[in-house]
Order: sequence, then C-alpha cells, then structure tokens
Amino acid sequence: MDQQKKLFDYAIWLLARRRYHSIELHKKIIQKKQATVQEADEVIRKLYTYKYINDNEYLTLFIRDQFQRKPQSIRLIRQKLLQKGIPADQISPALLEQGDPTSELEQA
Repeated sequence: MDQQKKLFDYAIWLLARRRYHSIELHKKIIQKKQATVQEADEVIRKLYTYKYINDNEYLTLFIRDQFQRKPQSIRLIRQKLLQKGIPADQISPALLEQGDPTSELEQA
C-alpha cells in the first residue's frame, strides 16, 4: 500500500471518530504520520473532493454545540477555535451567522 493511501485511510479513520476542521486534520496527519506538507495537502484536497470535510459546516456545528452544551461567551468560543489553529477570518463570519444566544436569553 502506498504512503498516500495510508494517509488517506488514516484521515478517514480520524473523521469516523469525530469532525475535524481541515487545518486540524492537516496538522494531525503531519504530526502522527510524519507526512510531508505536500502529502497532507493532497489528502486534504481529496477529502474536500469527496465532501468528507466541510470547514464551514464544522465551524457552524462547533459553535452551536458550544452554545448548547454549556452557554459560553463568543469570546471564549473564538479563543477555542484560535487555539485549534483556525484563522480568525474564518471564525468571525461563522460566529456572526450563529449569533449570540446569551443575548437572546437576556432579552427574554
């Protein structure tokens, strides 16, 4: 089995366990499997092609989950996403899209 197939299978195995943002998955492939950046890029491209990953959907679900489990501030959620390595320019639109449910509670 060639290296690219092994990396792709590893990525699928990870995705079967939980959702990942492409940046998280990219880092994990490089760290755990000692893949080159180019190999990891190719795996991520293939996952996008097969629609196995969707960064916008990941952000939407992550933010919604954080609001529902234990209401948290937008600032804390933003910090968690930044710690995962997700760029701020992707986080801000997703947060705006989800809104702030804590402000809705205060208005009620």
